[in-house]
Amino acid sequence: MKLTKESLKQIIKEELEAVMNEQADSSGLEIELERAGARRQNPQRSANPGTFDLNNNYLAFDDGNRTFVFYIPNEIVSKELMALPEKFGFRQGSIAIKQSNYGAPKDYEREMAKKNPNRRVVGI
Repeated sequence: MKLTKESLKQIIKEELEAVMNEQADSSGLEIELERAGARRQNPQRSANPGTFDLNNNYLAFDDGNRTFVFYIPNEIVSKELMALPEKFGFRQGSIAIKQSNYGAPKDYEREMAKKNPNRRVVGI
């Protein structure tokens, strides 16, 4: 079988795309979450590389180096936002999100209380 220059380029392109799609992209996911209005929380030690989990408005995803944690206010929750981790190569798994046991972040609660004193923060 003779490989032409064009067919070799196409094979290399397809293989690179396949490899890129297999890797979880934590930096791209971080950017999209912050752009949407999610609030970054303190990261945790890596426990389950390549996975994500959602609990009480907290989204955690593990890139193998550390577990990133974001708080997602109810105001920005959407199907598209919840589908982002899979779009960036993470798979649903189990991650213990320490912050989720304590409700919304205190700075978020204070900010919302100033905007609407009668508002109650509720998790998803």
